[in-house]
Amino acid sequence: MSVLSEEIPFPDDIAARPPRDGLVRQIRSKLFATKGDTALTLFLGAIVCALIAFALDWLVIGAAAPWATVDACAEARGTCWPFVVEKHRLILFVTYPFEAQWRPFTASLLLVGGVGISMLPSFHNARLVALWGAVGVGFYVLMTGGYFGLEVVKPERWNGLPVLLMLAIFGLIFAYPVGILLSLARHQSQLPAIRAFAILYIELVRDVPMIMVLFLGLFVLPLLTTMIALVFFHSAYFAEAVRGGLQPVPLGQYEAANSQGLS
Repeated sequence: MSVLSEEIPFPDDIAARPPRDGLVRQIRSKLFATKGDTALTLFLGAIVCALIAFALDWLVIGAAAPWATVDACAEARGTCWPFVVEKHRLILFVTYPFEAQWRPFTASLLLVGGVGISMLPSFHNARLVALWGAVGVGFYVLMTGGYFGLEVVKPERWNGLPVLLMLAIFGLIFAYPVGILLSLARHQSQLPAIRAFAILYIELVRDVPMIMVLFLGLFVLPLLTTMIALVFFHSAYFAEAVRGGLQPVPLGQYEAANSQGLS
């Protein structure tokens, strides 16, 4: 029989085959292969079990029930859930006007919903830009007011959960393209000045502690300036991540792309 007449398995057929080793055998080979592995697995397992037991005792078993009175917290050895229930609005929204706190709550749901929709493959195109443009406008209208009869709330009174979500999400959204540009400038630029600037910027920013950026943003700088600082801070880390993906590409791949007329 010739080689051409034999059935050659395709990747789909290979992927459909069951794994050679069972689950128990894989666990044994990875966690209990030697005496040292066994001892380390048991030691770390004991630590994880102790942490889980402590968390359960602090959050559930030894905690004061959410429907109990505040006086029950004096006898509880765990979390004082009545205090959390009583002060949850202050914890989540801090100084935002009490009667208008449905607006930061809705704005937070809008941001979380935007993240969830962004995970759908059908939105991995130009619609993603339109989605986050609409989310950004909706967030601003809800938090600021002045439209549709909403009371105006100055940014100085924005605190808590919606601000944290806004800084985290939009900071990463804007930092990613800046990081790509910095990575290309460091890895592929033929101009020494641009490459030197990218290297200097990335190394200096990565040496700055994150906690210092947060303290400056929350207590010294305005909210918009805090967003800009976070964008430039995260872009330095994105640049190194992208550069780490470009470096392993062999030179022959670039030459093959150039021979095909690719940019």
